[in-house]
Amino acid sequence: MSIEVTNARDGLQFRCKVTDATGDVVYSGTATLHVQTAEPLAITTQPTDFTGPVGATATFHVAATGTGLSYQWQYKSAKDGKWYNASATGAKTDTMSIEVTNARNGMEFRCKVTDGSGDTVYSNAAAIHVGAALAITGQPTDFTGPVGATATFTVVATGTGLTYQWQYKSLKDGKWYNTSTTGYNTATMSIGVTNARNGMEFRCIVTDASGDTVTSNAAALHVQ
Repeated sequence: MSIEVTNARDGLQFRCKVTDATGDVVYSGTATLHVQTAEPLAITTQPTDFTGPVGATATFHVAATGTGLSYQWQYKSAKDGKWYNASATGAKTDTMSIEVTNARNGMEFRCKVTDGSGDTVYSNAAAIHVGAALAITGQPTDFTGPVGATATFTVVATGTGLTYQWQYKSLKDGKWYNTSTTGYNTATMSIGVTNARNGMEFRCIVTDASGDTVTSNAAALHVQ
């Protein structure tokens, strides 16, 4: 038996009555019709800007709800301001990768998402920005001083939109934990010298605007 699926028939049960030539009857088990509720077509995660040096690979990602989704990334022409389909790696998937070049500095990208019914939505635009490569160029160094002094650790890094998080290595379990001392989220951290901190190591995790990270070498505090 075939029957059209409608919202009114959601939960409707069916069975079959089978009768033989002598009039005996048996009934099959029941089967239920369930209407599948499709998620509405919508963008749930927007692509974000990418900042990196020439030669790096910019990656743009979009997430969407819906059924039977297809993707087409587009770029905005710097000449006429119109949107054109891209042909870079992953241009027809939810994640597109494209090389960073000087010519693409400031270029915007968006994704056209189409569902199985032919409806479409467009993501927000995200841009490529050419910037310095993320790297540690100056490592923190050990500090030696008397109890009561202030130990200072500094890291120097290149990159765009840098943020910092200093960490300390526990003398108890050897694991790294985020610090909350003065300057813990800047390039220079200060901490009081105590006997309990003798030999304690510190390092800094530097993150750029694209979310990439580098970790400095460890530097130790020594009580004089």
